[in-house]
Amino acid sequence: MSCPPILNPQPFLSINHWFNHLKVAQKIAFGYAVVVGVAIAGTTLGIILSNNRANQAESLRKHAQYEVALESRLQTSILQVRTHQQQLIPLLQYPEDFRTEYAHIRHHTLGIEKSWADLEEVAADFVEESHLSQSDTALIKFLKTYDGIPDAYLQTVDGLATEIDFNQLKDPGQLQVAQARLLEFTNSDLAIKFDAISDDLVGQIEASREESVEADAESLRANTLRNWAVALSIIASGAIATLLATAISRSITRPLTELEQMAQQVINAQDFSLRSDIFSQDEVGTLATALNQLIEWVEIRTWALEKSRDGLEKTVKERTQELNVIIDSLGDGLLVTNATGKIIRFNPVLLTMVGLTHEHLEGKTCLEVFKEDVTGLVTQNYISPAASLTSEVTLTHERIGQARVTAIAEQGATNQTYLGSVVLIRDITVEKEIDQMKTDFISTVSHELRTPLTSVLGFAKLIQKKLEDVVLPAVTTDSPKIQRTVKQVRENLHIIITEGDRLTSLINDVLDIAKIEAGKVEWDMQPLPISEILDRAIAATAVLAQAAKLQIIRQIEPDLPEVVGDRDRLIQVLINLLSNAIKFTPVGTITCRAHNHQGNIIVSVIDQGIGIALEDQPKVFEKFKQVGEVMTDKPKGTGLGLPICKQIIEHHNGRIWVESQLGQGSSFTFSLPTTVSTQAISIHLDSLVQQLKENVDRAVSSNGSQKNLLVVDDEPHIRELLRQELEAEGYLIRTAQDGIEALRLVEELPPDLIILDVMMPNISGFDLAAVLKNNPATMNIPTIILSIIQDKERGYRLGVDRYLSKPINTELLLSDIKMLLTQEISHKKVLVVDADLSTAKILSDVLVSKGYTVTEATTGSEGIEKALSIKPDMIIINAEASEQHNIVQTLRFDNGLKNVVFVVVQQDCTAPKLAQRVG
Repeated sequence: MSCPPILNPQPFLSINHWFNHLKVAQKIAFGYAVVVGVAIAGTTLGIILSNNRANQAESLRKHAQYEVALESRLQTSILQVRTHQQQLIPLLQYPEDFRTEYAHIRHHTLGIEKSWADLEEVAADFVEESHLSQSDTALIKFLKTYDGIPDAYLQTVDGLATEIDFNQLKDPGQLQVAQARLLEFTNSDLAIKFDAISDDLVGQIEASREESVEADAESLRANTLRNWAVALSIIASGAIATLLATAISRSITRPLTELEQMAQQVINAQDFSLRSDIFSQDEVGTLATALNQLIEWVEIRTWALEKSRDGLEKTVKERTQELNVIIDSLGDGLLVTNATGKIIRFNPVLLTMVGLTHEHLEGKTCLEVFKEDVTGLVTQNYISPAASLTSEVTLTHERIGQARVTAIAEQGATNQTYLGSVVLIRDITVEKEIDQMKTDFISTVSHELRTPLTSVLGFAKLIQKKLEDVVLPAVTTDSPKIQRTVKQVRENLHIIITEGDRLTSLINDVLDIAKIEAGKVEWDMQPLPISEILDRAIAATAVLAQAAKLQIIRQIEPDLPEVVGDRDRLIQVLINLLSNAIKFTPVGTITCRAHNHQGNIIVSVIDQGIGIALEDQPKVFEKFKQVGEVMTDKPKGTGLGLPICKQIIEHHNGRIWVESQLGQGSSFTFSLPTTVSTQAISIHLDSLVQQLKENVDRAVSSNGSQKNLLVVDDEPHIRELLRQELEAEGYLIRTAQDGIEALRLVEELPPDLIILDVMMPNISGFDLAAVLKNNPATMNIPTIILSIIQDKERGYRLGVDRYLSKPINTELLLSDIKMLLTQEISHKKVLVVDADLSTAKILSDVLVSKGYTVTEATTGSEGIEKALSIKPDMIIINAEASEQHNIVQTLRFDNGLKNVVFVVVQQDCTAPKLAQRVG
């Protein structure tokens, strides 16, 4: 088994040979290890030496400081004893003070004894050391010199206290003896030697302090030594690192330079005979071997390419011809432009689609050849290359195409460079026709379903009413079987009516989406407070929430600006969102939130329901789409609710979207702009009609006879249903199955009111209404259209008074009949007084479309003059003009205007306010 190169003993015969056999990483690691080793070794050695020296200095310093402390304490105690000793003789006359002073001497003498013992202990430790400092030697000598003196002094002091009888000190003789004895002690050799201890301690303390200072200096020198050791090791490491880096660099860069020069010669001179002679076993050697192999491979490939160049050119030509054939055979039109919009490629199908020739497109730009639809797509693609744009375009022979444009872009390091656009145009005329056929079919089927549904639902409600009002009150039996039967009949009728209403709602959804797509919806746009819309929707769905045991939380930001919109359509959107949230939330809460954000009102309906998977979220706004498995999860609707909401919101220049997670609930949000445009304001005619219903008291016909109503409908079941409903209310009913019969009956006996359908044979309801309203003898007969056709604007333009839809809303129909019959004539003449010409024009257009004859006035005085002249049924007046000219009070006393209704429109809103009726 061979050893690695770094361990093989043979390479060590030559350091250079061994070093060259190392890999690059091994060389770097070797240099790093040497540098780090030198740095660590030098630093460690310096630190060890300096630390030993510093430790010795620190020990010496502590030792000297301890000596100074003991000697200072001993000196202090001696001085205290001598001071108190001098006070003894004067205090002999005062025994008590003498005793106190003597106690002090005794206390300090004990301190001397303790300090002396400590110094002797320190000296004993010195004796064991081989090397003593000068202060240590002086201390030992000092202790030997005065050995035993403190103890003798203490014993003498104790003996004096025993010799002196303090009770006899009052005797002058005894006092003199005591003073002599104390004076003798003070001048004794023992006392003198004791005093000499203090004097000698001064020198001893000074020597110990000098030794402490010397120890500090030695510690500083040790720190300096450590710093020098670290610095020297760093310098040495840096020097070694520089040498090793140079060596390693040369061992790597020199062969690399040779390889680079050889590669340049191969490239420039095309000399494939060159080979590298570097055979080291590191990465450079491996690179040299690989380069040699690459040169050999390139040499072989170059020879092969030269042989196959002719064949390759032939293949490219064939491929280009195939590509041209494919492009010319495309079923869709192809148009390719460059970055400047110049046409660089097209196919024959495109020429056929647009009805042009090759000469029309060759060398031209899109702007010169095509209409705005294609040119606009290419321009948008230039502005937003990342977007894939689609639009419908007009083709020849009244055909329709769908154009899809995609950018040709080159991906750079930081961004994309736009090179041109590719436009594919597909003829979708047949698809559009099929889609229109589908829409027409759905609309036709929905209309056809309404006729039998109207009969079923109407008769069911009529049966329910008769059953509750007539039949069941007459059933007085106590038989349980009959009672069960009665309950079942009630429940069955309720099911029939409920399912009929649900079917009506589904049909309405289908018709709504068809009308919106066809652009036939009548929009009643006006400024609205969003809080009112939310409150109405929450109130409408409160029963559903209570049944599901869910709580609806209302979070509406205060002082929200108004939005311009159709009140009923926006309420429809919110009711749909709230209903969906209730359906798919088993437990939890539903939050209805509204706030203002950057000029838009943001409304969100947030539930805690089952949620929607991410891949299903784009589908929820598609027509007839149901999220989930329709075979296992029973669909809860037609799948048209959310698409209708989307169409409504987009018509309001808003957008709607969904955010959801499975199992965590969903948040459906839509935004509406808050900018109010005068052009978008229209008077809410339903509000006017409602106010007229509640406030206008028209005189009843003087004869008080039974009212004669004419029902015109080609469906016998509808005629019979209306006959039973209206006869139950006390009206005299005649029926006609078409317009011709209706005209005959009107000529025989003019009715008090006519109810007619639109879709009838021979003469439609619209044509019949036009004939009646243009005949002076019948023009004042109130007319109600009751039809499955939704075209209110046309009906009101013909002059009809009410336009209701099937299935029949009996309560609404009866209410309108009663209101129209209590009027002498239908309101036809309206005077609009407003200085704002645009507002007056909007009001006039709306009222004219509803069948009213409108006269305009721009000033209050002009309004008074025209009111007295034309005798209108209703005057709509700006509040400011009314106050300036006092129009209501001016016209109050005119008998010809006693029944006029004034509608005052405030300056800051479009919601009309009905003024008090004149008269």
